[in-house]
Amino acid sequence: MTIEALLEGSSPTVAALTHRLVALVQARAPTATVSVKPGWRLVGFTLQRYFCAVAPGADTVDLLFEQGVALPDPDRRLIARGRQVRALRFSSDDDVDEGLIHAFVDVAILTQKAPLRRRSP
Repeated sequence: MTIEALLEGSSPTVAALTHRLVALVQARAPTATVSVKPGWRLVGFTLQRYFCAVAPGADTVDLLFEQGVALPDPDRRLIARGRQVRALRFSSDDDVDEGLIHAFVDVAILTQKAPLRRRSP
């Protein structure tokens, strides 16, 4: 399945945000394997292991971090999506802070090279 097929029926805002977030992740991880997961309705990225995904919703797009619980988040920007997954949520292009996204993606990539550990609450 293609990203376009995944986005079929999405609003123009959600489609544009999805494409922008995919491009931002690819800029930081150009060798990552990109795979569209229609059952989970997301675009996943894998290096040594699966590390993040872009997940379009009805009105928002989440940038998911598979081991997000282990990422430093002093400003509490990440929202919980289960026990280990954390996400940045976007509802408009104005919400996109490229520096913040790059920082989280870079740290998520680095966590692949270190043993996984949980962040203290």
